[in-house]
Formats: sequence, C-alpha cells, structure tokens
Amino acid sequence: MPNKEIFMQKAISIAKKGAYTCSPNPMVGCVIVNNNKIISEGYHEFTGKNHAEINAIENIKGRLPNNSEMFVTLEPCSHVGKTGACTDMITKSGIKKVYIGMLDPNPLVNGKGVKLLNQFGIKTEIGLCLEDVKKINLGYTKRVTKKLPYIILKHAISADNKIAYSDYKSKWISNNKSRDDVQYIRASSCGILTTARTVKYDNPRLNVRKTKKELGIKTNFKQPVQIILDSSLSLNIKKYKIFMSRNKKIIFNSKISKYNSQYSIDYIKVPLEDNRLKLKKIMEILAKDYEMNVLLIEAGGILFSNLLKHQLFDEIIYYKSNNNIGDDGIDSISNNFFENKYNPHIKLDNVKFFDDNIKLNYMKSE
Repeated sequence: MPNKEIFMQKAISIAKKGAYTCSPNPMVGCVIVNNNKIISEGYHEFTGKNHAEINAIENIKGRLPNNSEMFVTLEPCSHVGKTGACTDMITKSGIKKVYIGMLDPNPLVNGKGVKLLNQFGIKTEIGLCLEDVKKINLGYTKRVTKKLPYIILKHAISADNKIAYSDYKSKWISNNKSRDDVQYIRASSCGILTTARTVKYDNPRLNVRKTKKELGIKTNFKQPVQIILDSSLSLNIKKYKIFMSRNKKIIFNSKISKYNSQYSIDYIKVPLEDNRLKLKKIMEILAKDYEMNVLLIEAGGILFSNLLKHQLFDEIIYYKSNNNIGDDGIDSISNNFFENKYNPHIKLDNVKFFDDNIKLNYMKSE
C-alpha cells in the first residue's frame, strides 16, 4: 500500500492534540483509510473517555467500507479499564488490516492486542514510523517501564551561563518569546517541581497562563501539580503566590505526612540522603502515586547538579540570552557542562531561536 508513512504521520499529528489533556494515558492518534484516502480520524482526549481507535470508527457515518485499513500510533488495548477494549470494536468493525506504530509498553497490553487481532483474522504490521511514534510518548513509556517520570530540567541563563545576579534581584533573563514557549512546556507537563529556596527568592506561580484557545484545544485542561522540596518546612504558605491558587500541590519534606484541604497540599515525608531529601524516592512517588508521565523542574543549580549526579533527568532545556551577568552571578550548573565534560551522557539535540534568545535542548543518551 503506497503512502503508508504519510498515513502514520497523520496519525502522529492527530495524537498530539491530546498533549494537554490525556495524561496519565498516552497520546494516541488513529486514521482509517480506504482506497488510499483517509475516511476518518480520531485521537484520545481524556482519561476515561474513548480511545483513538473507537473515536475514529464512531466518526464514520454508516457502515465501514470494505477493505478499510487502520493506522494507529500505539497498539490497541485488549483489556477493559475505564473504557471498553479497543480490539473488540476493531474486530467488529470490518477493518482488514491494522498498521501499528509501536507496541504498548504497558505490561497489561504489550503484544496482547496484536495477538487478539490476529486471532480474528486481522492482519497487523508493527513499527511503522517507529522512532517518530516513540517521541510522542516518552513520558508514558518511562513511567510504565522504569517507574519514574520523564524528567525535564529547565533553566533561563545568561550568555555567561548565570541564572541570576548574586543578590537575586534579576527578575527575567529570557525574553518574552522564550517565556511564552515555557508555557507550552508547562501545559504538557503533569507536574512542575521547584525548591523552597526558589520559592523564597523568585516567588513563582508555577502555573500555565494560557487559555485553551491559545493551546489550540476546545476543552479545559488540568493545571500541572505544583511540587516543592522543603525539607524543614520553612515556607510560610500564607506568604507566597504558589499557595494562592486551588491547584493541587505537594510539599516533600523530612518531618510530616498530612493533607491540608484549605490549600490543597499533600505533605509527604521522605527519607534524607546526605542531608537532602532522597530524590529518587520522590520521583518514584510521583510516578506511582500521582501517575506523572512528564515532570518539569524549574529550580536552581544546586538541585540541577544533584539530579545530574544521580542521573535523574531525561532532557535539559536552556533558554540562553545574549546578555552577560558577570563573575559574581549565580552559576547555572558548571561551565564544563557546556564542553560536555560535566556529564558525558548528555548530547545537544535541538536548537531554536527566539529573537536574541537561543533555546538549547539537551537529551540524555543511554
């Protein structure tokens, strides 16, 4: 069949419509093709709502034409969870062949959906546009296979690799376009993590300040969970902006576990390691108990360095301005990092320009 890659790329594009709404489920897109023409499409929008395959089938008015084929980014599920099994709908639809971008890494599904389709005489082809398909669900895959979220470290830095003046009075280093780009990263994250130190110096809101129209979606989206590392519970929750909203919040600390309903805060006690909160334990809790696929970290160089030390990261994003702060500025991590000596497991993956700012995407290489 010609144009197979074109149809799968269309399914990938459709899947991304769920970027701000479908978590903790994976993004999935689906197109149905007949006579080399797309006759229907669908994507997974919300957890608990129809999956992409079901939406694509139900979007067809009337009977499905003979010899129709399906292109779906992720293996159709064969188990009944919050919705019915997609394989049941496919086998009843008359679809003759299903092209699958990748097998579902979730042990509940992995390979079982394909096996069931084959038992009903439906042909399958797996791995079409595999590398592109993998990229849209890095967080979901990491959570269900490694029991950890996909961790993104984000910093705005000066031309000389500083994150602030020594007195911390610098408000913005990056420009408006860079800060606007961050809003989309926040919106696609399940949680945003920072430290008590950053809250005291920057007093951030750590929320998404975009409308659903600006995000290109028709439905409401959930604000990311706001997460603070505050070992000694030093923050006055009546003082800082982050506590002024009703957004879900988590404070990891070394003292107590309790729930504050007035401020929507889960206080979670975790053990110390070298007099600091045990970072891997925190990540495990966020993946298991909060089902976080993607975690964005906006904090200072100390936390970043510790995360690098423990290999608790997957991606690093720098918004670099063309201004220098000077020798007395606060370092981001280490100047050696930019010479690829600080961490040999990091490679520069992508570069983007926002006027006089540069966005640098570094990826962890296994």
